[in-house]
Amino acid sequence: SNQNANEVIVRLRCGDGVQRAEDVRTTFTDTTCHAHFPDGRQWECRLQEEIEASCSRAQYKEKAGLLLLNMHKKIPFHIWPSLMVRRSSSCCSLQTSSPSVSSNSMCCFVPPAPEPMVNLKFVKNDSYEKGTDLMVVNVYVKGVCRESARVIFREQDFTLIFQTSDVNFLRLHPDCGPNTVFKWQVKLRNLIQPEQCSYSFTPSRLDVSLKKRHSQRWGALEAPVPQGAVGGAKMAVPSRPAPMEPSNQPGSSQHSLPPQEEPPRLADDQSKGPPPRGGDDNNSGGGGLDSVAPRSDHVAKLEPAPKPTCMVQPMAHAPQASKEQLEEHEEKKVCLPGFTGLVNLGNTCFMNSVIQSLSNTRELRDYFHDRAFEAEINCTNPLGTGGRLAIGFAVLLRALWKGTHHAFQPSKLKAIVASKASQFTGYAQHDAQEFMAFLLDGLHEDLNRIQNKPYTESVDSDGRLDEVVAEEAWQRHKMRNDSFIVDLFQGQFKSKLVCPMCSKVSITFDPFLYLPVPLPQKQKVLTVFYFAKEPHKKPVKFLVSVSKENSRAAEVLESISRSVRVKPENLTLTVVEKSRFSRVFPPSHSLDTVSSGDVLLCFQLLSKELAKERVVLLRVQQRLQVPSLPISKCAACLKPPVADEDKLKRCMRCYRVGYCNQACQKSHWAIHKGQCGSSCENVGLPFLVSVPQSRLTYSRLTQLLEGRGPGGGSRSAALTLCPSPAVVTGYQQPSGAAPGHACQFYISLLDANHKEQRLDENGEDDLLSELQDDCTLELVWQNNERLKEYVLVRSKDLEFQEDPGSLSETSRAGHFTLEQCLKLFTKPEVLAPEEAWYCPKCQQHREASKQLLLWRLPNVLIIQLKRFSFRSFIWRDKINDMVDFPVRNLDLSRFCIGQKDELQQPPVYDLYAVINHYGGMIGGHYTAYARLPSDNNSQRSDVGWRLFDDSTVTMVEESQVVTRYAYVLFYRRRNSPVERPPRFLGPLGDEAPGATGGPVSQVGAPHSHTDAHTHTLTPRHTHT
Repeated sequence: SNQNANEVIVRLRCGDGVQRAEDVRTTFTDTTCHAHFPDGRQWECRLQEEIEASCSRAQYKEKAGLLLLNMHKKIPFHIWPSLMVRRSSSCCSLQTSSPSVSSNSMCCFVPPAPEPMVNLKFVKNDSYEKGTDLMVVNVYVKGVCRESARVIFREQDFTLIFQTSDVNFLRLHPDCGPNTVFKWQVKLRNLIQPEQCSYSFTPSRLDVSLKKRHSQRWGALEAPVPQGAVGGAKMAVPSRPAPMEPSNQPGSSQHSLPPQEEPPRLADDQSKGPPPRGGDDNNSGGGGLDSVAPRSDHVAKLEPAPKPTCMVQPMAHAPQASKEQLEEHEEKKVCLPGFTGLVNLGNTCFMNSVIQSLSNTRELRDYFHDRAFEAEINCTNPLGTGGRLAIGFAVLLRALWKGTHHAFQPSKLKAIVASKASQFTGYAQHDAQEFMAFLLDGLHEDLNRIQNKPYTESVDSDGRLDEVVAEEAWQRHKMRNDSFIVDLFQGQFKSKLVCPMCSKVSITFDPFLYLPVPLPQKQKVLTVFYFAKEPHKKPVKFLVSVSKENSRAAEVLESISRSVRVKPENLTLTVVEKSRFSRVFPPSHSLDTVSSGDVLLCFQLLSKELAKERVVLLRVQQRLQVPSLPISKCAACLKPPVADEDKLKRCMRCYRVGYCNQACQKSHWAIHKGQCGSSCENVGLPFLVSVPQSRLTYSRLTQLLEGRGPGGGSRSAALTLCPSPAVVTGYQQPSGAAPGHACQFYISLLDANHKEQRLDENGEDDLLSELQDDCTLELVWQNNERLKEYVLVRSKDLEFQEDPGSLSETSRAGHFTLEQCLKLFTKPEVLAPEEAWYCPKCQQHREASKQLLLWRLPNVLIIQLKRFSFRSFIWRDKINDMVDFPVRNLDLSRFCIGQKDELQQPPVYDLYAVINHYGGMIGGHYTAYARLPSDNNSQRSDVGWRLFDDSTVTMVEESQVVTRYAYVLFYRRRNSPVERPPRFLGPLGDEAPGATGGPVSQVGAPHSHTDAHTHTLTPRHTHT
């Protein structure tokens, strides 16, 4: 045998019977090599050093009759002193199962004289990511000998070996010349696919292309060297990455072995050399987890949807610490119990926030600290992990309360979860609530007291009492699901479905782990001016908050109705644009297209009950007879007036153009007649007039409009009336003028084609009596200066008064309470077509009405604020509105409809943890607030409020806990203890070792002032 920088080559003389390499079955592991010949002969060797089994291969030399075993070294350029492990002080020969199999290999290598090689710590380079699949590295070295240069790629690093004649480069390295071999090894931030990597040469540099194993952003090329958590604090770092996809690894067998997740370790900068191959390490407190084989026949299915979290790059992994160093660190307290943070492994802030919140759940923390869970581990449940998840969670939970780490790395727990749920493999973004649901469900299955689950059917009411059906459904649920997680976290819904066709009612009772309460839709504040039917009253400005989506005009009318004490059916809502009505809303009309900047007018109308007859509703718009736009030149000859006193004479039909004389007008008529029409310059605000049909006469209508006009004392006309001279020169005098109000305005009726019909006192009463609702009238102000008496009108700002109750409406928009969310949660809703319910009576799928009500409340109530809503099939939106939730005294008596026991305490809860989400859908960050409640009093805290921001833990005031970023709320019920199993004891009363070995016993108890309540057994509470 011989060796080079990368391989060890063993030559076996096969003899007769072997024609090709496939005739010999060769097996490579990291430390052994086996050759099985067709006639039953075998050759095996336990190697001195480790090899890359997946890269090793066998090759047959037909002419020489030799089988070459090419074994790829685990550590390149490492010279092996011998081929196999020494069994005695003297060198022994390789063992074979038959003397006919001869080996040319020797036990001890005679190391060849190595070439001079210099290990470089740094070479000038830069790198960039090409998409999410490639990382390109540019190494700036000139004069590289291309014949001898090569790059060796491995999963976690690559090594560049080269010689160079560059004088400037050699000047930086004394005693080196053109024949010196340089080596530069780079530890990568993430895994690569070595077989798909490549490199190429240019005159000034070497380009290395790395193919990533997982499509994700690295952020940097090299793996950082962890120096501890924040401020150099200690942290636990595994010796190698957790397994990600064991079934697809190169060289893996058909039946993959259980993944050997590395337990958490302490970073030690002085630890050198490769880590041992075994995944178990009793010193870490988690080695016993691997003694239970995982089951992979069940994967929890969660709805695939884009989820929010942060973008933090995965951390590198440091070498493992020795047993003595680990024990020394564990004995040293570096922080108070409960102040240990969790290291962000890369987009794992969602996991850290969930773990910290659950670690402050008093009953759950004590349950795992007492080691009571060990007696309840279910190793045969195919839906669980054989206890690995429960033990891993216990190890992590105790590490958080020992005070021996400023920050701890939860890679062990992450690896266990990833082995059961592939969606949590790697460092992708995930939702904290989904991870929490999977973690609690996994702990439940690991601790399920039911070994063999019986078959059960759903329970329907069929007219029976709710109390009977609810208890039967709960007992059937407990026949298959009975664990401490169920006792602590699970409650019960009452689900009511009503068929819209046959009114069939179906009532079922289902368990729940958390409450996903919806948030009221996003709000917008509309400005509405209310006009009473009395013209002399000032308009009132209201600010009304409605939903941005699915809002109706009836919501605005009802809000104003409560303030002005007018029935909603006697109010009409309109939108005004350019002094004209653009829309008049029926109560059921949607307001989705109305923005906060639109001008909305609400008018009080005459009620039919008061008039005792039909009431005609008329829309009135105001305009000027003569446009206010001045005319500076003749439309025909384009000449301005000769003198200031000479005014151009306007067209008597449209008043928009002027002429010097009739000759100009006649010459221009052919061009102008197609554009000539009545003026449409609206002024002021439009308004609605409601008149009993029997009183709808021209004189009465004129009186009503005059009262609404600026001269009638109205506060709502938004017009100013100016005095005018008696005679104005430059215009022909009218043939006659109507007296009184006719000198100020006249009334026109607009038909469907916007053609104008002028009304007067003579014979118009019959026409008015036939008017229908929503007819449009025009109040035309006669500002024609050629009249003997004319009126000058201009717009002005509307005079109004503020509604005192609306002053805080703007601040209330986007500000909800948890009570509003709970009301919305229990509100009946109609199922969507794709969620239609099969009615057993109709025997068809129906869009039934569904209502969820709370029947049984748990000891620990988890509430998820559903801040993420679907806007389309591919886009979701986040609701950032403030939800005000109580820190103390959350009373759910009005929401829980279950049977009330006179001796039972009301369901009052106190907050003890909050998971926050900052940012939007694409990127964000999770943190958590938490406190440790006292055992017997949820209102008091053994450890106060803290902010958990990955590795950083700081004290905060209780007033800082309620923010608009709250996403998941954790409440603990008062006076409702849950019975815990007894503390797991050995046969002599001492603590027994863990269910799978010693590591569990290493997890220390919490600080002394909580130990007094640790072993208190309380009777189980019956939920109602």
